[in-house]
Amino acid sequence: MDFLVGICQLQLKSLEFKGYHSRGKSKLAVEYLGSVLANSCESYLWSNQIPVRVSPDQLQEMLSLSHVSLEDLAGALPDVLSLSLFPPEGRASIQNSKFLRLQTEHRVECLHGKQRYEAAIETLGPEEWWTIRIYCLPQGSDPYRLLPHETDQFCYQTPYSDGDVYRNAYMCPDDVRREGFLLRLTPYKRRAYRRLFKSKLLERLNRLLIFPGLLEGLELGNIERNLLTHAIEEMNYYLDHIYKVWDKITLGNPDIQQAADTETVRLLELRAPSASTVDRQFVKDQMESGVLFKNISGPDLRTEIQSRILSVTSVIPSLKTFHKNMKYLGLAASIIKTHIIGQLRANETIYRAMSALWRRNRPDLCFLEFEEDCFMEIPRPRTPKLAYQQIFIAALRLFCPLSQAAPRCERGERRVTANCDTSCLASFLRKAQRWGFNSQKVEETLLTLGNASPASLSRASEVMDHEELGLVRRCGIPFSRSYDRIRQSLFIPQLLSEQSLTAHPTTVFIQRDFVYSFLGEITDIPKDISVSHAPAISDTSLEQQQVNDPLAQPSGPEYRSRQQASKVQHASNTDQSNLLGDQPSPPVDVSPQSRDNAEGMDLEGSQCLSGQRVDSGSTRSFILPKSSGRAPEVRSILNRGHSSANKTNTRASGDFDSSARSFVDFKAWLMNQNSFEPRFIRNNNLLNDNEDTESYRSIITPEGLKKGTQ
Repeated sequence: MDFLVGICQLQLKSLEFKGYHSRGKSKLAVEYLGSVLANSCESYLWSNQIPVRVSPDQLQEMLSLSHVSLEDLAGALPDVLSLSLFPPEGRASIQNSKFLRLQTEHRVECLHGKQRYEAAIETLGPEEWWTIRIYCLPQGSDPYRLLPHETDQFCYQTPYSDGDVYRNAYMCPDDVRREGFLLRLTPYKRRAYRRLFKSKLLERLNRLLIFPGLLEGLELGNIERNLLTHAIEEMNYYLDHIYKVWDKITLGNPDIQQAADTETVRLLELRAPSASTVDRQFVKDQMESGVLFKNISGPDLRTEIQSRILSVTSVIPSLKTFHKNMKYLGLAASIIKTHIIGQLRANETIYRAMSALWRRNRPDLCFLEFEEDCFMEIPRPRTPKLAYQQIFIAALRLFCPLSQAAPRCERGERRVTANCDTSCLASFLRKAQRWGFNSQKVEETLLTLGNASPASLSRASEVMDHEELGLVRRCGIPFSRSYDRIRQSLFIPQLLSEQSLTAHPTTVFIQRDFVYSFLGEITDIPKDISVSHAPAISDTSLEQQQVNDPLAQPSGPEYRSRQQASKVQHASNTDQSNLLGDQPSPPVDVSPQSRDNAEGMDLEGSQCLSGQRVDSGSTRSFILPKSSGRAPEVRSILNRGHSSANKTNTRASGDFDSSARSFVDFKAWLMNQNSFEPRFIRNNNLLNDNEDTESYRSIITPEGLKKGTQ
């Protein structure tokens, strides 16, 4: 006790706890201690005193302001040390007579006793005098080294959280004391701590130590499971996201960062002030009442903090939301590992493995999925990041039919049964191939799924976006009603669309925030690349040789103008036979340059189609005129993919998809889109409206177009 200079009393308002060194507020402990203090306050007892540290200059300032000498302060020390030996009836008579009361212009730092301090503030008020032990330490010294007997003391009202143990173990100057802290954990959590200490997450996690309230959400018991996902880049991205949001809220000011206590974090996490009017009002009310950042008292500073909170464009994250959301991300990571990558080495990550696959199978074109199995070609360089984002989004969207996990059950509803859907799996693997993630495992799985039937999709318009009222619905595995919306809307164009301010954040907003938090913002495509609402279409199984329903294409002038600008194409891997006969026709060059030339040519003098298919690897395009005197427009029809041998090639001229619209509807659609009457042929014969539509192949020929415009 060489540094102990005396015991005295200070008002509670003169004490402060540095968040980096102290525990967060425990609601249960404070409630219990509050009930004790309401009956009797014995702050003079050694076990109830709060130790504080001061520098020599601070001590001199306190003594001068209080007109007390250092000898007077130290004189009562022997009597105080024996005070706890007095019987209870003798303590009350000397409780207030043995302690000097000091004044200070600056708040002094406490070493421990956070829970009794919080309970005393709530029960007795900030003006109450409390007994303290004063330790005078050199400026800049570490109390954990100089006062281990004090810094290792705990109130034992509630166990330390994983975050408290992590912080203290990390700050310990020697291995012996660190192991002493780790003994407070279970053997499983101690093993997780050591794995975390050696992992690539450590640096990002340690950046969050400056926000004391965040550490309460650390769950060491989940670290092992999170590391087994091999999604290290994604986890680091989320931890960076937490830091950026809270650094913005706290203005980058160390004092405000220390004021981000447990209660502040609990009240702000999962709030979405930029998307919810209810959350905006909640933030304003809590800031006005002083509950948020209660240690910050300056009106101007509090106004600036409130403004920063309201400007946060995402769901406010925390370590608690990190662990909740990792359960959802882990499902997608498991799907990708199981069905695309296969076995990973111990230190290999999913992103690195998928990037290696992409480099070996770099696709020729950049396709963007805007509806289940509907793609558009975008005029951007193909990048592994965009491809990786799309395959991860697809895994999130299809986690229920691709894994054994089901959405969370809504109250009062029956739990959704999870099972692996072979048709969804086949579709998912073909997406992976299209985006450049082909592997031997993918090809072998597709070979075994050769007879998988197409998956049926409900119309997107039948599932409306709804607001997520409860905070519990804004993180983790989605609830069943939210998942219905996710199946229809979790595509990049929808995520890029503008989100309006509503009472509560919508499902689409929550999912966009999830994607951005783990995978980063989508920057490789134009910001205005959105698709107008389109009817749902049948799943494009690559096991059938069929042309998809043209009525399922998006419509509207906005979409058609984007179609022209970016040459929107629905992709396919089909290798069809000659549509005018059974003989295959030679491929036609449809490089970007040749496609541009075709668009600018007069149809009558063009070399386009003339009864031939236009083939460019994975695309099929049909050139249709808009109206007399206007340049033709490239329109594409999504084809069914590679056909198995003896599956559709043996059919006379291609079976009409029973799920598609009628021939008359198809004709009416073309007339509406292009202002001319189209002609269709089957086996070189012109089709009539009353013709049987069970088996036909449709194509526009120059001859048919001429007849239609006469």
